[in-house]
Amino acid sequence: MWRRAAAPVVLVLAAAAVLVAGGGATWATTASVVLLGLAIVAAVSLVFLAVGESEDRERAAEAVTPPPQPEPREPPRATPPPDHPRVRQEQQHRQAEPTRLARDARRRRPPRRPG
Repeated sequence: MWRRAAAPVVLVLAAAAVLVAGGGATWATTASVVLLGLAIVAAVSLVFLAVGESEDRERAAEAVTPPPQPEPREPPRATPPPDHPRVRQEQQHRQAEPTRLARDARRRRPPRRPG
């Protein structure tokens, strides 16, 4: 990793050397700005490369370990016995109110107007 980081550092040092050696000439300023830009691009590229390699290592580690076993499912709950208080309450409620069909409960429509 450190060998890769040496390239941007060398470019920055080269930019500084060109700027000092050139004195204040336009060509020296231009060359040092170009070298500095290359150093920045190389540094950002190395950061993205490091992130990508770490993600690759993480995926490789996950591929080696088996996935976790799913948790055992609960058996379905049994219905309560017929003498359970809730069952008795529901039966009493059903007996108290007779069921009505929706068509019987709806509001009557007015007669149609002639023609």
